[in-house]
Amino acid sequence: MSNLNSINQWTYNCPPGKNDLDAMATWGNNGTLTLQRPGLRKIRYNMRFCNTVDGWIEKEKTIELPSPTSDPYTLTGVSLGHSFAKGKANEYFSKRYKFETVLLIYSGQGEVIEVEDHTTETSGCLRRHDPNYANLFGCTPPDVECEPETETCR
Repeated sequence: MSNLNSINQWTYNCPPGKNDLDAMATWGNNGTLTLQRPGLRKIRYNMRFCNTVDGWIEKEKTIELPSPTSDPYTLTGVSLGHSFAKGKANEYFSKRYKFETVLLIYSGQGEVIEVEDHTTETSGCLRRHDPNYANLFGCTPPDVECEPETETCR
């Protein structure tokens, strides 16, 4: 997988902590991304996250370079996150989710600007053994059946 495609994960912060869930999209090497393009100008990255309780949530960030460069340029903190199920994570287990992420790279010389698009989609179920679960807090989600497919996150 290219480091221009996001790694999409969710985690569980269990009691006695916050008892919430977090969705995270990260590009590059743990949020550090080095790019080299002729006349690199800016990047824009977006995360759309859906679960069948809350529907779609969207986050976006743009990083503009001080001036166009054709040298390698390293960006840090290239990630987006969203905390949900605050205080009621157990009500979300078994629910389906989906990530849609986009990384846009703007580069070019003079008036000609090229936009390079890297899109990643990930989906699953909020439960134990989901391949996109990241155990960041030492918490184990319940092993439950997934709800049936719905139209909510399509």
